[in-house]
Amino acid sequence: MIAVHEDRGPRQVGSPSCEFGVSTFRPGSPLTERDLSQLWEGQRFPPQALTTTSGRPLQVLYRGRRGGGPGPDFRDAVIQAPWGTLKGDVELHVRTSDFRRHGHQHDPAYNRLALHLVFWPDEPQDTLLASGRRVPVAALAPWLERRQEEIRRWLEGPALWQEPCRSAAGRMGDEAVAAVLDRLGDIRFRRRTAELRRALAGQDRDEVLYRALLEALGYGGNREAFLHLA
Repeated sequence: MIAVHEDRGPRQVGSPSCEFGVSTFRPGSPLTERDLSQLWEGQRFPPQALTTTSGRPLQVLYRGRRGGGPGPDFRDAVIQAPWGTLKGDVELHVRTSDFRRHGHQHDPAYNRLALHLVFWPDEPQDTLLASGRRVPVAALAPWLERRQEEIRRWLEGPALWQEPCRSAAGRMGDEAVAAVLDRLGDIRFRRRTAELRRALAGQDRDEVLYRALLEALGYGGNREAFLHLA
């Protein structure tokens, strides 16, 4: 049987359970949130492995991007469910109950959650958010039970699960990477300019400027909250 890491306190950013790095997982050893994060980042499971605790299938269209700070582990994921397309964040825990033990049910930063991914579903109900909304829980333990050695080998090979652009500077050189970033920056600037022009066509100029300034002040994790203030 797969062992799980006993995490009995609030998770701290930068603690071993939520850092990304080479896994310490061994068959029979505890599984941690870090292992689960790497599995999700690399999407190292077949489509049929991802189902809600009630048995309804889920398909990952986009896994999201790592949160990199307080709040959900992955941001802006897109997941296809039988009842529609889920767009939002993904939070990872060893057990379903860890969400409540960490106090996330009182934290509005988790209100955009689309999925709660766990190893072990120790609670039968969907996860309740601060907003009063519930989100589905998906558990990977049934799929992982007979694949411990395979998962160990995969987690020990960072090249298999790390972001493909992580080694871009070494492969392409600093100047080539800078040129790509500069080109993407120009594309983003033109797209943003077009958005503001469309807004100016139907709204007061001062209002458009005010909303744009507040949105910029909210980057990256508080953009939605600052727009709400506007």
